[in-house]
Amino acid sequence: EDGSIQTRELEGSSFVSFQWELFLGSRFESPSWLIGATQPSSVAFQSSADFRRVFVPALVAVLVLIALLSLRAIAQSLDPLKRLSDAAHALSKGERASRVELATGDEFESLGTTFNIMAERLSSQITILEAMSEIDRLILASAEIDAVCEAIRGENI
Repeated sequence: EDGSIQTRELEGSSFVSFQWELFLGSRFESPSWLIGATQPSSVAFQSSADFRRVFVPALVAVLVLIALLSLRAIAQSLDPLKRLSDAAHALSKGERASRVELATGDEFESLGTTFNIMAERLSSQITILEAMSEIDRLILASAEIDAVCEAIRGENI
């Protein structure tokens, strides 16, 4: 038998006892011994109370630490996205020099590089369209084609 645990009341106090049988017959040809241990319940269950007293605050502390570290990691991962968003917003307001520099080594860096290429192409396209618009204006405003050609050749536009 593995043993048994029992709770007993003795003189107004509660005790916990454990007993088991130590079989000695095969080796010592002796009858089995009954071994027992008894201690007050307050002592026996003190470690359980200590565990409950320490476990809950420790669990809360660990959860708070995990939450803080998670928020920091999320904020760090969203910073490149905010910088890209700010650059796109500036570009949409006509700031053609708007670029973003990201050295994250991940998809955001690739997206930043692609954004910069797109912004450069848009700026070049707008510059070309403005030049063509100026040429159209000169052609429509001037009767002399020589003046228009001179303006285009001299890049006075």
